[in-house]
Amino acid sequence: MNLGGRHVDTWSYGAEAVGPEIRISKGDRLNLRLQNDLSSETSVHWHGIAIRNDMDGVPPITQERIQPGAEFTYDFVAPDHGTYWYHSHSGLQADRGLFGALVVEDPNDRTGADEDVVIVIDDWLDGLGTTPDAVLRALSPEVQGGHHGHGGPPPEIDEAEIDSAAQLLEDGHGSSTALGGMATHITYPLHLINGRPAEDPFVVSAPAGTRLRLRVINAGAETPYRFSVAGHELTVVSADGQDVSYAVGDEILIAPAQRYDVLVTVQSGSWPIAAKVEGKTGGAACLLRTPDSVAFDEESRMSVRTGLTTLIAVAAVFTLTSCGSDSTGSTEQTPVEISVKNLAYTPNSVTVHTGQTVTWIFEDQGMPHDVVFAELGTKSDLQGSGTYSQTFDKAGTFTYTCTPHPNMTGTIIVEE
Repeated sequence: MNLGGRHVDTWSYGAEAVGPEIRISKGDRLNLRLQNDLSSETSVHWHGIAIRNDMDGVPPITQERIQPGAEFTYDFVAPDHGTYWYHSHSGLQADRGLFGALVVEDPNDRTGADEDVVIVIDDWLDGLGTTPDAVLRALSPEVQGGHHGHGGPPPEIDEAEIDSAAQLLEDGHGSSTALGGMATHITYPLHLINGRPAEDPFVVSAPAGTRLRLRVINAGAETPYRFSVAGHELTVVSADGQDVSYAVGDEILIAPAQRYDVLVTVQSGSWPIAAKVEGKTGGAACLLRTPDSVAFDEESRMSVRTGLTTLIAVAAVFTLTSCGSDSTGSTEQTPVEISVKNLAYTPNSVTVHTGQTVTWIFEDQGMPHDVVFAELGTKSDLQGSGTYSQTFDKAGTFTYTCTPHPNMTGTIIVEE
């Protein structure tokens, strides 16, 4: 399996590092045959959904282990709508690629979402010099097999894999005030969204103005993440498959196995979606972009990858800035300001009138940016703090970019 140029040997439900998305409606019957082509026994647990006990997939409690070469048919009715997921409940197989999303749609959905996309976040180490079983052995030599031994006899583990696993424990537990202290035991070498790393990002495409529902699933073995969408406000509408009173914010903290459904109103442009590791460095990222954003060539694609990786390394907290004319239509006294931070111009598209001035506020200290209008032949100085102002004397639509981060784009629409 290829993970952004890293070739790993692992187990999966297909050709990707995440299983296929299963999407049905409330009241539908799911009939799925699992054929075990592994060299080990296996199972599938349907996480979070209330179904018949004999279909729950937790051996040896609710079903017998599915032996190598055997098959088992899971057959149940989905009683409740919501965002769920499925994974092996045998040994540490879920810490490889044996997991995926289960979405049960609500025929009477009232969120007003125009489109619906699943975001599966995962911490990954299998095939990168070690295995989940080696890491468990390094953590607790007396504990083997995972899931309280549901996986049967422990596998043989190479000593070199245990040595590599021990290196992942050297950074300590991290620290999180929100979690009351310790964050994680393991410093994972890779984090994925929908089976892809930040340098080869999964892309969510939606027109500007779309009310987009993101079904966020933390399929990680241990890692809590802070999830955010640059330049966008999140409205939480569901938690762990249950509808909730709406809550609005810039980010959510999502623990392993948790699910949150959030709504965003898509802004024009290309926007990083980030899942930053809580209490430590690192994280996963993908991209939200609108069809009217600048098309990628290979050079700008590499810049986007670099930008996403940089975003992970800094705080992923975003604020929204509003601008526009007052109720009388006058623009002379209306300040138009654009925030420059977190690898984004926010808002990244504004409309002004001829003679009006726009001010960019640089707030990424230690990460310099500039404002370059190639068509107008104007360019600000590179700066991590301070401001830059430009007055627009002619009508038109003008696109600007950032020299160090060409994926950062914005648009000024100047009307007479």
